Amino acid sequence: MNVKPKTLLQHARAQGKVDRIDSRIEATLAQQLRAEHFPPWTRNHLFMAPERKFELDFCWAEHKFAIEVEGEVHRIKARFHEDIRKHWYAMRAGWTVLRLDGRVIRSGEGVKWAKEMIERVGWNGR
Repeated sequence: MNVKPKTLLQHARAQGKVDRIDSRIEATLAQQLRAEHFPPWTRNHLFMAPERKFELDFCWAEHKFAIEVEGEVHRIKARFHEDIRKHWYAMRAGWTVLRLDGRVIRSGEGVKWAKEMIERVGWNGR
């Protein structure tokens, strides 16, 4: 039985062309970062911890700086605890991790915090 995907995204995933798509709030943050002329970042950067691999949502590996976007899925208890563990391992390895939710991203406050933090870890704004 050949079941057809219901959406273009499902079709692209079925063909291995799309691994993950940004949420609306992640797309908003990316737009804000571009508008503020942030240096290039990596999305969903794999971070190796002793127990397993984690992904960092927005990452500037050369500065050991990352932004984690806390969306609705992060309210699930198991996911919340895994995020706490990820944050611990990243900090232990010398990373600065800024955790933002939709409210601070939509208000524009989150990108201001991000700019202050990335300047602290070595970016000079150019």
